[in-house]
Amino acid sequence: MNNLPVLVIDDDPRIADTLESILVYEGFPVLWASTGAEGLRLALTEEFCCILLDIHLPDMRGYDICRQLRNAGKYVLIILMSVENQEEDIVRGLKAGANDYLAKPFGLDELISRIHTHLHWQRVYQNMPLQPSRPTEEPPAPVDLKPQWKRPHAKKEQEQRTKSAEMPLLTRLAIRNGNNERKNTATHRIEALDRARINKWNQEFSEKLDERTDDPF
Repeated sequence: MNNLPVLVIDDDPRIADTLESILVYEGFPVLWASTGAEGLRLALTEEFCCILLDIHLPDMRGYDICRQLRNAGKYVLIILMSVENQEEDIVRGLKAGANDYLAKPFGLDELISRIHTHLHWQRVYQNMPLQPSRPTEEPPAPVDLKPQWKRPHAKKEQEQRTKSAEMPLLTRLAIRNGNNERKNTATHRIEALDRARINKWNQEFSEKLDERTDDPF
């Protein structure tokens, strides 16, 4: 059972009645305001665990109500409701200070689940211990991250890395690998030339590796 009620700010009495029925069934007392001005007055003077706020009201926009509540220091859970479901609408609502956004029509089970989830994490955060403003222990000694050794023959290895000119060729082979559709004669000829160049590079690289058989690894 929740001690604080839910405030529903919506000018449609049918929606308000539906929300009140499901919320009361879930153990939430409910107050209803049909105008933005009345809803804002209640939100500023009373305590609620959650505010279900419609964006389209006859006298105000839900965005403005949400913004005024945040500017007044009210950090109650606010869930915006609207038929507008475009990304820019959702982003605008979240930037105004809402905790969540539900596009109408929405499922009542989804609404209740979101309310319970938000309230649960509110309680978790409220019970978390505050982090100390400064460390209570001496900071660890700095670690020297400079390399203490170098691999032998670094210059040789640098020379043996794949040249930048080879990368487009390797990319083409990777993209075409396994794709046998719509290949014409010119495509097969290009692939044959590419693979010939790859075989040549492999042979040159193997010869370089043979020259290093006596090097420590």
